[in-house]
Order: sequence, then structure tokens, then C-alpha cells
Amino acid sequence: DRLINSKFLLFLYTAIITLVSVVMAVIFYPDSASVLSIAFITIAFVYFMTTVLVRTEKEVLTHETSFFKRYFFVVEMYVKIFIIVSATFTLLFVFLPDNYKDKVFTEQVKIIGNVDSLRSAITIGNFSLSDPSGLFSYIFMNNLGVLLALLLFSFLYGAGSLFINIFQASVFGTIVG
Repeated sequence: DRLINSKFLLFLYTAIITLVSVVMAVIFYPDSASVLSIAFITIAFVYFMTTVLVRTEKEVLTHETSFFKRYFFVVEMYVKIFIIVSATFTLLFVFLPDNYKDKVFTEQVKIIGNVDSLRSAITIGNFSLSDPSGLFSYIFMNNLGVLLALLLFSFLYGAGSLFINIFQASVFGTIVG
């Protein structure tokens, strides 16, 4: 409950879990570290998010409010986790030696490569993806859309949306890094 109420503890917990998950994935599964680090982070957050959802449901039973007021707290937790994981992956991408970057960011770099191929192939209206700042905006808006979709799916599927949220945060952190 302290973790839910303290921004600092949530930041610290998320950053430590992210770092430990990446280190464990690199040590034990170096060929699959980019995906397994995301899985490890997700596993670490399942109990936390379950607690958040249970707390929210208890409040729903005692207070009659609109849907958005009821679930704002859940959305807020997903957004905070996304931001902190993104920041942590950005720092990892900046400071890790190249031989570790290849292991930790394999899938993320593939996703970015797929998006990068869009830059040379697609022009949307007056918005050309061949402009690097335009590409960043496109990716940011795409990730924001994914985040909003995940929040909707989180009410239906639970941990699956947490996994995708964390994966999207890692991709965004790689782009920024």
C-alpha cells in the first residue's frame, strides 16, 4: 500500500525491477534477453497491478462515480509505470556497452527498424515521415495510441496488457536513447 501511495517508492521500485530484470535476462538467457527482461518486469508488476485493481474495485463499491473517475487511479499507475520503464530503458541504452545493447535491445531495434522502413515508404498527407522530427512525432503518437488501447484492454485481459505496456515503454525508451 505504501508503494501505491508514494511516487518516490514507485519510481524506485520500477527502476530497480527494470534493472534487475534486464540483468537476470542477460545473465541467464542472453539470446532472448530483450523479450525476457520485459516478461520479468511484467511478472514483478502483476501483484502490484492486482492490488491497484482490487483497491479500485473496493472504492467503486463504496462510491458512486463516473467510469473515468473510478478508473483514473488505474490509468495513472499504467502511465507512471510506462514513463519510468521508458526512462530506465533510455538510460540503459545510453550507458550500456555495445555488446550488451545487442542482447538487451534486439527486439526493440527490430521494431524501430520496421518503423524506420516506414520513413522511406510512406507519406501521410502533408506529414512526411522522411523528416526525423516527424518520425519521432509519428512514433510518439503511435505509442500514445497503443497506451490508450492498452488501458482499455487492461480492464478485459489484465497481465497481457501490462506486458504490452512495458514492451512499448522499452521500445520508446530505446528510441529516445
